[in-house]
Amino acid sequence: MGLHLVAGIIIGYVGFLLNAPLYSVVLAIVIGYALKKASPKLFPGTDAGWWFANGGIIYVFAWLITWIIFFNL
Repeated sequence: MGLHLVAGIIIGYVGFLLNAPLYSVVLAIVIGYALKKASPKLFPGTDAGWWFANGGIIYVFAWLITWIIFFNL
């Protein structure tokens, strides 16, 4: 999902700007939860399994990869 990919990249960069790994993880969890709650309204007929496979995993990987890239610069 493009929405989750873009959100993961943005949150990864914002987490890097916070310069505190704990705050970055908490922010990523909060935004991920908000995306999970918003997905059924944006994409009717989807359930939690659909969100996890098509959005959740992409979000977590995009966030983690982006944060690691900026952290190592």
